[in-house]
Amino acid sequence: MQRPAWQWVKFALLIAVVAGAVAILHACGIPVLKLRPSQVRAYVLSFGWWAPLVYGAVFAQPIVPVPASVMLMAGGLSFGMAGWVLALVAAALRACGQFFIARRLGRGAVETLLGGRLARFDQNIGKHAFETVFWIRVLPNVPYDFQNFGLGLSGVRFKPYLLATLAGLVPAVALWVYIGHHLAEPGSWLKIAVVIIGGFMLLEVTRRCRRSGPGVSS
Repeated sequence: MQRPAWQWVKFALLIAVVAGAVAILHACGIPVLKLRPSQVRAYVLSFGWWAPLVYGAVFAQPIVPVPASVMLMAGGLSFGMAGWVLALVAAALRACGQFFIARRLGRGAVETLLGGRLARFDQNIGKHAFETVFWIRVLPNVPYDFQNFGLGLSGVRFKPYLLATLAGLVPAVALWVYIGHHLAEPGSWLKIAVVIIGGFMLLEVTRRCRRSGPGVSS
């Protein structure tokens, strides 16, 4: 079998595995794309002392897509602010797993499809890999799993990907876990709204400072 054809076979396998996992869970009555934090909390806490391990395993696995915001809020709802560390580790492991899956199974097909255009894109993103990944993590954009698979398909090297992911996840995970932690409190929405608004204001100030600062040398 020729190499280009094999690359497309691997890419099709990636799509089939993810779609198949979603279909199986949906058939079993587990709509993973419509999960709520309370549902995740009830499920993981049903395992008693094993609850943190079950939560970490469900979130960290790289195959079945789950809404990251829901999983992060569920971490706060289940374990309080102590769930921040567990959620951060699980989110980082998920990011690494999906990055490597996309790199191994999908990168070759994308190279075949885009050819020289991909090389130019990789060159541009490679110059500012850390910044690019960091702002993708921090600023609201596409779902988390799409970020991980998309960056795995790009030419971003793993080291800046990992460092920028950790740097971007620290504030993002803290925010979502905090929201989840206070979901069950009466009258907590005002507190949550203040935190969200404050977070967006901080992001805007940081972005403006970045734009007005000196350019990054290549």
